[in-house]
Amino acid sequence: MKRLLVPLIISASPTAAFSEGASYICLTELSTGFKIDASGKRWESVNFHASSRFLVRPLRLDEYGYNSTSGVEAYGVFEFGTKYAAAQCRQGFSYYLDGKLQTSNWLYCDGFNSFKLNSDTLRFIATYTVGFTNSHPGSEQKDGDTPSISIGSCSKM
Repeated sequence: MKRLLVPLIISASPTAAFSEGASYICLTELSTGFKIDASGKRWESVNFHASSRFLVRPLRLDEYGYNSTSGVEAYGVFEFGTKYAAAQCRQGFSYYLDGKLQTSNWLYCDGFNSFKLNSDTLRFIATYTVGFTNSHPGSEQKDGDTPSISIGSCSKM
């Protein structure tokens, strides 16, 4: 009987059932940021059409950011239709505290985008910070990256 109770206790604990191995589909609801004006010399604030969709899933062995030695399941944030992760979440839903592996409801991800997901609220925030820092003040920039911040909600698959 003792052998049956251990798996039941582990699966019933709130940290064990958190999100391990789960995948999420996340839809952007609002997006705002900055873009270069028509002259190419001045930045202005702008609201963007919120159309980004993300797949957040565990990374496979052959994908960048996967680390089999950490003891943590790494995740990737993929924009729909892309092959490579826009952000990697190397710690997954886990972290180390005093040398012991702990679980969390937060996923922290970095790369071209910064992406944070709370698996309890199923809300996310994503930032894209490239663009403004790449241009020199007063210089002309015809096209360029547009820094943005986006929020939205996710569904667990």
